[in-house]
Amino acid sequence: MPTNVVGVVGRNGAGKDAVVDYLHDRCGVVKLSAGDLVRAIAEQEQLEPTRANLHAVSLQIMQREGQDIFARRLIASIEDHDWQAVAVSGVRSPHDAGAFKVYYGDNFRLVHVRVGDSERRFQRLQGREASRDPESWAAFREQERREEEHFQISNTIALADVTIDNHGTKADLHRRIEASPIWGWICDAVRETRLEQASRGLVLD
Repeated sequence: MPTNVVGVVGRNGAGKDAVVDYLHDRCGVVKLSAGDLVRAIAEQEQLEPTRANLHAVSLQIMQREGQDIFARRLIASIEDHDWQAVAVSGVRSPHDAGAFKVYYGDNFRLVHVRVGDSERRFQRLQGREASRDPESWAAFREQERREEEHFQISNTIALADVTIDNHGTKADLHRRIEASPIWGWICDAVRETRLEQASRGLVLD
């Protein structure tokens, strides 16, 4: 079976990882993160994982190896494995979304996780206390401006096949994920693979 891939795009604090984590926990979908690639490079270069450093690393790599380099690296990782369903958190630029779409065609779906209230997103970032998150409202607004300038996230969001609102509780988000067309599409890929493996007498993970 071909691999089904869900890419997740959203503003900071919108809940991209929460969507990917739920698909992983409930359906067994493999989860990957573009941000993890950047953080690994920063660690290799002995840089603190601040948002400014991570942006600088991203831009340097993109300028050197192409605007879609992180998508291409993730695609290479997916193709190195026999995974049937993958969810990728942190698809940021239209170049990344385009690379996935070109490679996987109809087996790729882009999901936008939306929180319309930017103050709510800021409060969520304050709650997770990650070193890469802004400490003030002014820093948060500047971070938003820079990410839009560098990665054109608005243009990526416009390419989304599905939008999932995340303005409520975690339980609300889970219900909306299960009610979205992505739920059956990506989870069915995992179930079909397991049934096929079982019919062939293979040991399942």
